[in-house]
Formats: sequence, C-alpha cells, structure tokens
Amino acid sequence: MAILDKYKTSDYLGKYADIENRNPTEISTGSKGVYNIDQYVYPEDLSTKPDLQHYVAFYINVREKTKFAPEQKVDVDVNAGKNIVDPTDQTQAAAIGGGLSVGLAAASATSRALGGVDVAKIASALKNAGSIRSRAGILAAAGLPALVGGAAGAATYYAINKITNMGTIVKIDTPRRIQDAILLHVEKPPSVKYSMKYTDLDLGILAGLAGGSSAIETQFSTRATEAGIGAGLALASLPKAAIAAKILGQASPMQLIGSAAKIATNPFTAVTFETITPRTFNFSYTFLPRSEKEVTQVKNIIDLFKFHMHPELSSGSMFYIYPSEFDIVYYYKGKENEFVNKISTCALTDMDVKYGGEYFSTFVNGAPAEISMTLSFKELELLTKERIVKGY
Repeated sequence: MAILDKYKTSDYLGKYADIENRNPTEISTGSKGVYNIDQYVYPEDLSTKPDLQHYVAFYINVREKTKFAPEQKVDVDVNAGKNIVDPTDQTQAAAIGGGLSVGLAAASATSRALGGVDVAKIASALKNAGSIRSRAGILAAAGLPALVGGAAGAATYYAINKITNMGTIVKIDTPRRIQDAILLHVEKPPSVKYSMKYTDLDLGILAGLAGGSSAIETQFSTRATEAGIGAGLALASLPKAAIAAKILGQASPMQLIGSAAKIATNPFTAVTFETITPRTFNFSYTFLPRSEKEVTQVKNIIDLFKFHMHPELSSGSMFYIYPSEFDIVYYYKGKENEFVNKISTCALTDMDVKYGGEYFSTFVNGAPAEISMTLSFKELELLTKERIVKGY
C-alpha cells in the first residue's frame, strides 16, 4: 500500500473521499476514444509504437456563459472534488440563509422605510437558495459583510439581487468539459515544484521573554534578568537629544554598549507560515509533421490552445468572460500514470509558437516543416494535505 493510501477515507477527506474531478482515467488514441471524446493526437502513431507509450492529455473546460460553446459537451462537473464548498449543498445553503435572516429581520422596519425592501422575502430567498456560491458568493464579492443587521445593507443586497436576475453576465459560472481533447507525447521528463511561503517575524524582547520564539533555551529567571537589561538598552536607543547626539556621534547607547561588550540583542525571530505558492507546469514540443494528416492535426492543436487561453467579450462588450480552463493528465499505455503527480485544473498563461527551426522551410502547400510550441500553465487550486493524499 502506498504511504498515503491510509488517509483516503471519509474520516480524513470527508464527502470528497470518493470524488475525483479529473475524468476520464483511461483514454485511447482512436478518433473518439473510450469516452467518445474528439482527440487531436500527435504524433499519429502515439500509443502504438513501443517508445510512444507515455503521453499527456489536455482536457478543455469552457465557461458556462460562453457564446462559443459547442453543441455537445461531456457531462462532467469539473468542480467536484476540489477544495471548495459544494455549490449544491442544500443543507449548508439553508444554514447560511437562516443565519442571515436573523440579522435581516432586525433591520426590517428601517429597510422598508429606506427602499421598500421586504426583508422576509430576502431572508426566505437566501435560506432556500440552491447554491451557496450564487448567494453568499455574491455577498462576499460585493463587499457586503455588514449586511447582517444593517438596513442599508439589506437594501443594497436587494438591488444586487435584482441586477443579477436581469442577465447571465454576473451569475456564478460553472465550467463544463467539451469533447475536444489534445494528446501529445511526453517529450521531456515530468517535473513539479512544491513551494510554501514563510516570513521571518521579529517578536521582540517581551514576546521572547514569554517564550514565543524558538530561540529560547534558558530558564525564566535568567531570561527575565537579561530581558531587563535588553529593555533598558532598547529605551536608551530612543531618539537622542541634540546635545547627546553630538557627544555620542551616530551610535546609540545600545550600539556603544554592545560594541564594547561584544553582544547583540536577540530579535527573537520566529518563522511564520503565510500561504501556498501555486504550482506551474511547462510543456515544450517540437512538431515535425510526416503526413498531411499530421500537418492538419498540428494546426488544430495550436489553434485550440490559443483559442481557449484567451477571454471573450460579453454581448455588450463591457466585460471580459474568463478564458477556458484545462485539466492535464499523464497516461501510460492508455491508463492514468499513478506514479506521476496529478495536476489540478489550470489556466494557460503563456504560449510561444515558433514556425521553423534553424531555417524556415515549408511543404508545397506552405505548411511549416517544423514548429516549436511551449506552454506554461498555472494551477488554479492551492493544494492542501487533502489533495496531496489524492496524488497531487
């Protein structure tokens, strides 16, 4: 058993123990594949030759409100299993709505006077909301934490609620996977970097005396004595009077005493955790088409990547609709490679395409004989132990 398999239970992972948002886990290189997905494959003999058994699949998740949505999509909820609140959790939605309704009720009379707001109806709508993200998410995004108990907040939320019902542009977006998938040979060894951000924090003498630093090793009585000396030196380092400055020069009393005694004040530095650094993944490919079919496949692959990495304009051209997202999976002999790290949903942040090698040459139809492509992805999910257990 793998070292982390013991944690793959509901005791540790809760309701997401058996949910995995990255499907499918098997894939073939046929025109449709085992999951009826249109595949754009390079090279043409991927998975059939012994030295082309390692490949990576790029699945595309489009925005729900996009006007470029294809007629058919794979029925996969790409949000399931991530470190987010389940948007269809009716129980939690009712709890949030119920809590807000208490505060809203307190503002009933005043809010009606301000804008004719029926607080009871607002509270009921919140309580019965089918999506936490569609209600609580809008409140947070609108900067209305003072809504509870606030008449003005209640009136403002009522206005926001009316606005969101006027069109789809400001509604919560749920991405869905389309049928197009890109399969490419693994040219370079897969690599991943995990990075956490920590910050050095100087606690000072009082916090150090209280034992708040890992730099404490002595008994309390000894620390107290030295703390008194340190505090006195610190006070002596406060801004000097003009005459003292002339006598002491640029050095403070603490610096003078420390220089003579050959001691320096312990800043009692502690290392504090701040956040998780998003992972990034880079892929580089050199295309050398050997047939007209491969020429067409390479062009389709490049077009798909550059199309889905860009945003689109809303119907009124006032907003950008976010670009599509990508799920990336490593495969070996048709099955997901469990010995390589999984990758959560990503955004394609950079794409470099070079038409030609050392020299620019083309086939008779003008298609480049060599094309280089480099892709840079940034993971949209900050990983925690719950996801590391799942293989990320």
